[in-house]
Amino acid sequence: YMTVFVDTNVLLDWLLDRTDTYAEEATQLFVAAEKGRIKVLISAGSVYTVAYVLHRAGKRGPKLRQAMLDFLRLAEV
Repeated sequence: YMTVFVDTNVLLDWLLDRTDTYAEEATQLFVAAEKGRIKVLISAGSVYTVAYVLHRAGKRGPKLRQAMLDFLRLAEV
């Protein structure tokens, strides 16, 4: 399988389901990761940046924690 390094903005497109960006393509990328077709790598900086942006977008407490766990199951830091 292929290894793909994913930029923070791609993560945010997917997690926030942004309609004005490439959320659909980002979703396809993570579906492929979920099915084991690709390996997704992210930077350590992406983890705290994503947590901060999700918090600012209204995800807090258990919702934020679950969103972070969901995407960290699909990506390797």
